[in-house]
Amino acid sequence: MKAHRPILGLLVIVAACLSLGMGNLGSKDTAQEAPLAEKEVTAVLTDLKGLTLTLSRFSINGQAFVTGNLGAGRLTVPFGRIRVMTFSPAPKGLQMTAELNDRSQVILIMEKGQTAYGMIAAGAYRIPLEQVQRIEIKEVADRSK
Repeated sequence: MKAHRPILGLLVIVAACLSLGMGNLGSKDTAQEAPLAEKEVTAVLTDLKGLTLTLSRFSINGQAFVTGNLGAGRLTVPFGRIRVMTFSPAPKGLQMTAELNDRSQVILIMEKGQTAYGMIAAGAYRIPLEQVQRIEIKEVADRSK
């Protein structure tokens, strides 16, 4: 019996190593579909590498608005009031400059870790906002009920 202990120990170590890489097996990828926001939004997104995509069902964290710090307070701006958003790093988050429909600008400091979602012909698309350079809102419509 003592002769089998080294072999048994080796098998346990091999099994443990093989199972470490199986963490996502059977789990559902959350990017299989873009989250459904309360509005139907079409946007043109440009990432930091220069790739430009037109996205339907566009949202940020499943919402049809952006929220961030404005001075000592917080501001929420619906996509329907925004023409273009540009993003840059900030010491305490992500700086988002929004050009509004009336051509005025507002600058918000958004929390890090947010994600933009949308649909393209090939499937569901998602990207961390830290990897986004520019988003142009093309259309915002009420969702058919």
